[in-house]
Amino acid sequence: MVFDGQRVLDVHRLAIGGSRLHILTGANGAGKSTLLNVLAFLTPPTSGRVIFGGTPVPWGSPSLFRLRRNVTLMQQFPYLFAGSVFENVAYGLGVRGMGAAEQRRRVDAALAQTNLGGFARRNALQLSGGEIRRVAMARALALKPRVLLLDEPLANVDHETARLLESLIISLPRQGVCTIMTTHEPNHADRLGGRTIHLVAGGIGQADLVAERPVPAGIGVPVHQIAASAATF
Repeated sequence: MVFDGQRVLDVHRLAIGGSRLHILTGANGAGKSTLLNVLAFLTPPTSGRVIFGGTPVPWGSPSLFRLRRNVTLMQQFPYLFAGSVFENVAYGLGVRGMGAAEQRRRVDAALAQTNLGGFARRNALQLSGGEIRRVAMARALALKPRVLLLDEPLANVDHETARLLESLIISLPRQGVCTIMTTHEPNHADRLGGRTIHLVAGGIGQADLVAERPVPAGIGVPVHQIAASAATF
């Protein structure tokens, strides 16, 4: 990916797929968030292509909107709307035209997963930082995405929230969700397991930096190809 004439992401080929956890590591500025934005179909590569489900992503096509519904991105600094926690978690479901009863069922389940069972009527703008992060995770889970992208989900949160989010992240592949998260803390990858992909100055690190860890109890510019297994996508 090139911004202002500078190449910030240069991945020749990267295959991501399966119901598994992929952890993108690297220092600040390594290209992790840029890569997530490409994977979320929010930022098109300046060259190369992105393949989803065996088909090139149709950048600029009306069908891209439908494709985006397979993928949910939780930003490092989530934005909550004015209103209740319930309204925030249900927002995406309402946009998709889901009925009220199913919205209620999904929101209740997502709040329970994030230990926010009693927060439905709370003012979303009066929450702590850790609570905001959990509401954002609940909002993402309620959509039941096939692919969940998490940008630094464990950064700058309290110990209790970090442990809860770690447990959720570890469980997602078992629920059939392809999960891709970023972190600049190597110990996060050690604790969570899964596949680690190390980014260095916008590129994939040496082969020995792409590793598979046991789970506890081509994108960019130029983007040559990003493939994902059809079984997941």
